[in-house]
Amino acid sequence: MVSKITYMGSIIVWNVCGLGGREKKRCLRNLGRKFNLHILGILETKLETLNDFTITAIWGRHPKAWYVVPSLGLLGGILCIWNPNLFCVSGCSVAMNGRVLHIEGTFTRSNLDCLVSFVYAPNIGILKNELWTYLVTFRDSVSKPWCLAGDFNETFFPSDRKGGSQITSSMSRFKNCIDDCNLIELPLNGRKFTWSRGNAASRIDRIFLSGDWLQAFPSSSLFGLSKYSSDHRPLHLLLDHTNWGPKPFRFMNYWWLASDFRIMIQSFWSSIAVSKSGSRKMVPALKMLKERCRQWSKASVGNMNDRIEELELEADLMDRQNECRVLNIDELIRSKSIASQLKILSYMYLHSSASQMQAGSVASHVSWAPHRWKLGQSYNVEPYFAQYQLSVGFVERQILIYWGSFVLD
Repeated sequence: MVSKITYMGSIIVWNVCGLGGREKKRCLRNLGRKFNLHILGILETKLETLNDFTITAIWGRHPKAWYVVPSLGLLGGILCIWNPNLFCVSGCSVAMNGRVLHIEGTFTRSNLDCLVSFVYAPNIGILKNELWTYLVTFRDSVSKPWCLAGDFNETFFPSDRKGGSQITSSMSRFKNCIDDCNLIELPLNGRKFTWSRGNAASRIDRIFLSGDWLQAFPSSSLFGLSKYSSDHRPLHLLLDHTNWGPKPFRFMNYWWLASDFRIMIQSFWSSIAVSKSGSRKMVPALKMLKERCRQWSKASVGNMNDRIEELELEADLMDRQNECRVLNIDELIRSKSIASQLKILSYMYLHSSASQMQAGSVASHVSWAPHRWKLGQSYNVEPYFAQYQLSVGFVERQILIYWGSFVLD
């Protein structure tokens, strides 16, 4: 069973190259669920307006607050979403014509008051120089731990670009800016480049930290995640973390879409003897059924997720190879094929997720009362248990409803 890891802070910044597609929203939502995010910085949204429906599609139903810098047509755009239970924001501000978004707040678990700045740098040299000048000047006003993250559209060293061989004046100006800001860059674990297209690759996405930030979180780590549906890979900054053990079981509403799931539920209850007059320990039975649901999900519905993960791993492997050498024609064709398959599977996954509410609408014959079940306690449950009033968790309610419908039929 996968362990649940809780972090003192978990930040992802990602240039999505446009947020309009459903596939990117799915990828962002998966990142949030997988890494227990405190803060998510999304660059180059290419959206002039955003609403709560779109934010929910990205973040899910977890607690959320957000601030958006609209794009200028299809240029730029920054979106920051955070969990207010984990990061309490005290102020937001925008600078450099929407190229910089500053978020001030406090990580609730560590009580660290800090500043997180997201940057989407321009490609034009003169405009980049203006941004570097602004950052150096702004640094004088920062009196708290500072994290500067984003797409800087510039490299530090020739080795930051595939096939690079010489230091340019633009590299020197960027490096001087970071040095003057007294910022430190953590090593990028597992990756060499953060952007790639075809056989071209470079490291233009970065996260810099101030010295007092690193004093507060000395075990901070930076990871380059797998590329999904953008030329850029997400960067994940992990602050000190704690492992809290196995994750709890989670019931997925869209399981009801699969006919063999209903058959599995029916078969399970049929295999358990039910007596009208006898007593029966429902809690152990429900625990057994949860394990049966896990097994079914892994063998059936889980195949779609597994296939997506397999393709993402293959894409990730090919991306690593592309960092080291030039891909041949067959490999480039395979890379495009993987991207196409991922797009189709992601659409299917989103379609099934969007049908959760309809799929979960199973006829209920049970009236629920405010008292609760207690683990280990026996209950007299007859086949016609619709006469009884019970209060249970969501998982138990779903499977009991179906069991009641089956028995009453």
